[in-house]
Amino acid sequence: MPGAASALARRMPAAAGAVLCGALLLRALWSGVTFPESNAVILLLLAAPLAALLLAAALDPRGEWRLDGRDLCLLGYFLAVLALAAASPRRWLARDFLHQTAACTAAWFLAARLRSEEGPRRAVIAGLVSAAFIVSLFGLYQRFRGLEETRLLLDRIGGGAAMGAALASRVQSRAVFSTFFFPNALAGYLIVVIPLAAMLPFCRRAEARPVAVGACLIALAVTPAATAVFSDLAARPLLPLLLWAGLAAMLACVARARRRLPLAAALAPLALAPLWALALTASEGAWAAGLLAAIAGLLLAAGRRRAAAALLVAAGLAAAAAFVAGALPGDLGESMGARLGYWRAAASIWRRNPLLGAGPGSFVVEYARVRSPTSEEGRLAHSAYLCLAAETGAVGLAAFLLFWGAVVRRLSAAAAGREPLAVAACIASLAFLIHGAVDVGLNDPSITLAAWVIAGLGAPAAGRTRRAGRAACLAAAAAVAAAAAACVAPHAAAEWRCIRAARLERAGMPERAAEEIRRAIATEPGNPVYWSRLGGLEGRRGRDDLALDALARAAAAGDGVPSHHLRHAVALRRLGGGADAAAELARAVAGSPADADMRLLLAFWLESDGRRDEALVQYRAGLELIRAARAVPRRIRSHGPEEYARLEALVAGRILELEETGRGGTNPAGERR
Repeated sequence: MPGAASALARRMPAAAGAVLCGALLLRALWSGVTFPESNAVILLLLAAPLAALLLAAALDPRGEWRLDGRDLCLLGYFLAVLALAAASPRRWLARDFLHQTAACTAAWFLAARLRSEEGPRRAVIAGLVSAAFIVSLFGLYQRFRGLEETRLLLDRIGGGAAMGAALASRVQSRAVFSTFFFPNALAGYLIVVIPLAAMLPFCRRAEARPVAVGACLIALAVTPAATAVFSDLAARPLLPLLLWAGLAAMLACVARARRRLPLAAALAPLALAPLWALALTASEGAWAAGLLAAIAGLLLAAGRRRAAAALLVAAGLAAAAAFVAGALPGDLGESMGARLGYWRAAASIWRRNPLLGAGPGSFVVEYARVRSPTSEEGRLAHSAYLCLAAETGAVGLAAFLLFWGAVVRRLSAAAAGREPLAVAACIASLAFLIHGAVDVGLNDPSITLAAWVIAGLGAPAAGRTRRAGRAACLAAAAAVAAAAAACVAPHAAAEWRCIRAARLERAGMPERAAEEIRRAIATEPGNPVYWSRLGGLEGRRGRDDLALDALARAAAAGDGVPSHHLRHAVALRRLGGGADAAAELARAVAGSPADADMRLLLAFWLESDGRRDEALVQYRAGLELIRAARAVPRRIRSHGPEEYARLEALVAGRILELEETGRGGTNPAGERR
């Protein structure tokens, strides 16, 4: 038994490194496709090798697992998020944030464990570098070919109307976003991973060549898979052929490189493609954060901590002063002005519950309640620190800062030793933290997973460490396996059923699709998203009674969430609900008081029901919201400027007509008063 345990312990790091490499690649390629459903899948992938490594450490007489201060700080942050998620009244919203945090925690412990294992460490670095290379190439393809096709498709869908939605505005900007939701998310990912690719020429050839070869082989393996999945790529064979030719030439150069200069020239495409894609994201914040992190990281590597700290403080003060004085360039100034609306809303949410916050993942709901009419119709706080403060309060924010403060302190000490991996990890971590202050890095699981892994690889344990005994390792392995089997796996299965239901409905099998959603509901009966999907499916099948029941359950489970109340109200109105529909729509308006569309719909319903005075109140409120939106035209809105101009004229005219009827004319039904 001891011999078998020792053999298992020797084999486990290689397997864990391969799984972590695959998870990093899958996370980057899957970021904007089925997020957040993929969070549970990624967590399951990472929980398995972590449990296996803990079990091997428990069974091997010579094995051990040591914890330092950073590990304990990370455990404290994870436990804080876990407790806040369990106490949240909207657990279905907190679940995805919890899964993302758990995945990062597992990835940290895997990366920290694998840092001393040469082969697995190289595999993980190769996975990160190849992921950055692949998403960058896809972004370049999208920019020069696919982006135009995306724009034409959206134009056809929108019928030529002005598009103000987030995705449409990004497409119109010609900025690339690759597999991510937004260009700034892609930029945030690239500034975290580019330092890792850039450090390879400074490594020993014996260290850099296997990483480069592994990254190229991964990219070559993904190419035929992508060509098979995306018919658009298969119809253009020149793109994969050029990729294959370029990577083959790079492999040959890397194999023959004997000095750093030829090695740097051979590895240039691995860094140049991400740099090109980063430039095409048009994300000034990411460029500035990456450059500032690089300078500060090099100062730390030179042992000049005070100079690095002074640089960061001076840059922050200068940016704040330029913003207040209105001296920022046009696009950057407007972007920061839009973020100011998110930050004010996040601060307002935090003030309501400064200690514990509104609950993990709840910003999207709370923002709709408190946002200003002149702010954007967004979903994210655009600041990691204010988002944590709003959602997890001072408890979660303090735990996050404590962990990353310990990480940066250790990485800066390791970078002073001039080890390339430590320097790269220090720059990447600083880039993540700086950019996260003004953007969505913490909300994107690809960025957080990469940041946690790179930080875990970057520096060994230092100072006082605590040895986890065999019993503790065995208990931890059992806890990880039990949590994955009892909590994460059922949720992943339920999410997969919903994805499969959509495919079945598109294939013309609505009955089987409805059955899949019901099975998902049986797993999580309190999830309003599943009830809402079932209601929509039953409505499309013409089964109004079942649709109404499902949407009523969605509104009850998601009480206070405007979208669920809105869908229920529309179903009630369509089936003759009358006053009940108006009351339900009023609940949606209460959850998003700055939404002009819902207010105007409520006003129309009230007018149709003969409730003229109440309709006038809503029409006037809607008119004020429209005018506020027109006053700040360059924001993410549900309508373009021309549509808002038409709406303003129509609503103002209708208000005048209703006021005339109130002074002795005809009422809305056409009768004399």
